[in-house]
Amino acid sequence: QSEKVVEKEVKLKVNLLKGTPHGSNQVIADEGDQVVSFGVKAADALPGDVVVLFNVKPHDVFTVQKADLHLKKKISLTEALTGFWFSLTHLDLKGYRVQTHPGEVLADKCKRTIKGLGLPQHKRDGHFGDLVIEFSIVMP
Repeated sequence: QSEKVVEKEVKLKVNLLKGTPHGSNQVIADEGDQVVSFGVKAADALPGDVVVLFNVKPHDVFTVQKADLHLKKKISLTEALTGFWFSLTHLDLKGYRVQTHPGEVLADKCKRTIKGLGLPQHKRDGHFGDLVIEFSIVMP
């Protein structure tokens, strides 16, 4: 009586939580290939685990650091000295208006942080990172 390896296709459910960080993984126990080693019958071989690795694709506008979203925004010298506003479309497709305060002057490479407009924090329901905008002044 011979033993053989049987291949079968199985659908696995992966639970991807909001805010899952790049490079994290999820282990699905006992769903991998059976590894037959010397002296072990194929029928007695234990199945391995399946490890799913999560890779977050880069975004065209935002970069991610933990749960914070980062945005680089170029502004003119006139805008830096006299004020400005711009519209921002967030990842959730909601629109936001970002503006300077009256009389505020921005320096090159200064940052503005908007609390709670980042990504959902991993395994912390209802908590969000921040949106950090770095302004670069384009000189005339």
